[in-house]
Amino acid sequence: MRWLDRLRERGQPQAMEESNSDRMRRAYDAAARGDYASALAVWGPLAQVGVPRAQTNVGACFAEGLGVERDPALARQWLTLAADAGDPVGQRNLATLYYNGVDLEPDHVGAAALFRAAAEQGDGPAQDMLSSMLLEGEAGRPVLRRPTLHRRGEQALWRAQQPTL
Repeated sequence: MRWLDRLRERGQPQAMEESNSDRMRRAYDAAARGDYASALAVWGPLAQVGVPRAQTNVGACFAEGLGVERDPALARQWLTLAADAGDPVGQRNLATLYYNGVDLEPDHVGAAALFRAAAEQGDGPAQDMLSSMLLEGEAGRPVLRRPTLHRRGEQALWRAQQPTL
């Protein structure tokens, strides 16, 4: 009955290879435990084959020195790859490097463009930062502000108190 055993063995499904999302989940779990070396052992190979979120995570580790020595230049390289691939978190993290001038002179216009790209994809922190930059005039364009009702009231009161000529 050897042939039956061989047939049974052939009919057994091969163990499925772990998916990228399963690998990412495993890496996130390791990072949540503070085990960034294990997380990077998963994210690194995925980043090298072009998985944008893995590139973002590798860049964030180099930016913050999590599991590796802090290296702003490598962080910028990984985050640029992720941002160019359209990853909103990568865009936001790269924008933050530009905004703060990490390893470069601050570039608020470049940061605003990246925050806008991430914000348009629904990234809440990028939306907040872009709003702040626009309000503060840090996005490279002058901000036109309408007087608030309170300010208009103060202006009207001031004009009323001025002597007429």
